[in-house]
Amino acid sequence: MSRTDDPQEERVFFKFQSITSTSIPTFQMAFPQVPWMYVYRDPVQVMMSHVKDDPQLKRAICTRSMHGRPPRAIQAIAQRHGRNDSRELKRAEYCASHLAMLTE
Repeated sequence: MSRTDDPQEERVFFKFQSITSTSIPTFQMAFPQVPWMYVYRDPVQVMMSHVKDDPQLKRAICTRSMHGRPPRAIQAIAQRHGRNDSRELKRAEYCASHLAMLTE
């Protein structure tokens, strides 16, 4: 990953999926001298992009963990909104919870 045959190349750029934003402190501890930037996109725009490409949200990134064990943060968000279990959420609600988890 990120290797090159060109000896003049000294820098590398990594783009992580949104779920990785929850691990930023780990990256900072592992690589304290590495400059980085966080690009924030309005969660509503992100969700609308998911819906535009996949109206039923069956393949959307924000619903990938829906069928397995949901992250504790999504479960907590569901409970704050009166649901006992995040598996009760509709796909759009689960997607919104996923995006909320990333911005909390």
